[in-house]
Amino acid sequence: MFQFQLPIDISYISNEIFHLNETTQLFSYNQISNKVIENLTLILKESLDIIYLKSLEVEFSHITTVEIINQKIIDIYNIGSKCLPAHLVILEAGGNPNKDTEISLACE
Repeated sequence: MFQFQLPIDISYISNEIFHLNETTQLFSYNQISNKVIENLTLILKESLDIIYLKSLEVEFSHITTVEIINQKIIDIYNIGSKCLPAHLVILEAGGNPNKDTEISLACE
């Protein structure tokens, strides 16, 4: 088991219960994800000098390497870890590892 210290105070975490059904959308685009897509698209366009032709054809007028593109992405998004290193706890096996009650007993 890996234990992490929360990077924020636990009182800031909502205790609200969300009820899910088959129409609940768990993941969607938001302002941050849209900005990431915009940045990655810009990096690729600039790095490859992409030219869009008719009928969805694309032409690249600049040769680059994966390493160069990767470095540009790292330069923008390398924010480091926001958590302290994890503590590794090895639990003694016992009971049924698929039951919550057995997992709780192992943790105790």
